[in-house]
Amino acid sequence: REDQRELKSAWEGLKGASFVVLPPIEPSVLEGQQSILSVVLSRLFAYGEKLVQANQDENNDENLECIQRELTRDFQNCLTGIQSIKYQKDAASWDLLSLQNISDGSILRKHFASLVKHLLKLTPRREWERDTYLVLQLDDADSQIDHAYQVLEDVRKYLVVPRMIILMSADVNIFRQLVLEKYGAEFPTLRGVEEERK
Repeated sequence: REDQRELKSAWEGLKGASFVVLPPIEPSVLEGQQSILSVVLSRLFAYGEKLVQANQDENNDENLECIQRELTRDFQNCLTGIQSIKYQKDAASWDLLSLQNISDGSILRKHFASLVKHLLKLTPRREWERDTYLVLQLDDADSQIDHAYQVLEDVRKYLVVPRMIILMSADVNIFRQLVLEKYGAEFPTLRGVEEERK
């Protein structure tokens, strides 16, 4: 009953909202060592280029140049953060920004939040602050079984930001089993009796 009331309340809050829906991200892009964060960033970059071009074609808004600068900074910050967090084992040299990003992964989440905010400023809706959301679709997120747990963790840690809705199509039971196995391996005492594990 409480769940229904919360769902109804959330639905009421979305009345009048608009949604910018990006094309689905297919599981095949995650083959090899590709990070979901890199894939998402590249999709957002392509979408940002389209928005900037559309705004340049329609008008010569004085705020456009400022938003473009902010977007460029956001994309660079996200890229640096991803490289620092995801590929630090392979890094030959460090700069201070990389060290800062490694020290606190929440910084990368803040960069993604800023990026989404500035992207939505370029959408046609003028009331973007109140009622526009960016929708990111991840298709069959469980099909790349070797990467499924990492995809789930990266989404949870870095991509759960304001104004972005993440739709994942996946078998929840597979994710549940992956999480159990991950923590079962890290905490051997959990590998005793099956009931205790659960």
